[in-house]
Amino acid sequence: MIRHLLQLIWNQRKQNAWLWAELLLVSVFLWFLVDYLYVMGRTYTAPLGFDIRHTYSIVISSLSERSPDYIPKEKRERPDGVHLLTALDRIRTYPGVESACLTDGGMPYYMGSRNLVWRIDTLQVPCRYAFVTPEFFDVFRIYDKEGETASLKRAIEDNNSIVISADVETMNPGLSLLGQKAYRGNVTDEIEETIRGISVPIRRNEYTKAEPNVYRALRLSRMEEGYYEGMIDAVRLCVRVRPDVDNADFPDRKSVV
Repeated sequence: MIRHLLQLIWNQRKQNAWLWAELLLVSVFLWFLVDYLYVMGRTYTAPLGFDIRHTYSIVISSLSERSPDYIPKEKRERPDGVHLLTALDRIRTYPGVESACLTDGGMPYYMGSRNLVWRIDTLQVPCRYAFVTPEFFDVFRIYDKEGETASLKRAIEDNNSIVISADVETMNPGLSLLGQKAYRGNVTDEIEETIRGISVPIRRNEYTKAEPNVYRALRLSRMEEGYYEGMIDAVRLCVRVRPDVDNADFPDRKSVV
């Protein structure tokens, strides 16, 4: 019976040519569709490397020169960064706040193109980089390979030290990053830094794969000296609150500052 059916198909192969072509195209399309959905599903469900539940981002902007409350730079008693640090200190002591930090470029879901190439031994590694205070890792629960934040916080506190994500090691089997010297900048003017901490891989969002990230210290002394004067909105004040106080009215409370 099967042999007879195969014989009929073969005898009518010319008449069925378009049918076979259609079946081939449909099969190819379905293959690519299933492959795409599988890859997207694996990517979407992979760990993000951070946790934004019970967190808030506070944007502090400078007043426009047209505002009646605007104070010219030369008449200000303190730089904008000092006011931001004052707000940070007060928020840290507010009831229900677990941790607070400052970051320039380190916000989860930040899609800006802030990249540099770090040279590690003979490797040239393009990395996204951000400036953060040590508490950044507590606020967004970014951990080291042991599931802790303490080593990352200590690394950021050291001078000329950086935290780098573990995917650099994953992409280069056998490479051990901890304690390695990393160089950034051009060949004639390189800046040496030491890798003191290694975080879990970090993704931009649910639809992208992890990419190398570097975290550098956001020096509060530079803010006090006016480094961010006129561009204070580049720095985000981020807060993690206890789950039991994180309700609809928490962001509207006015007694923080």
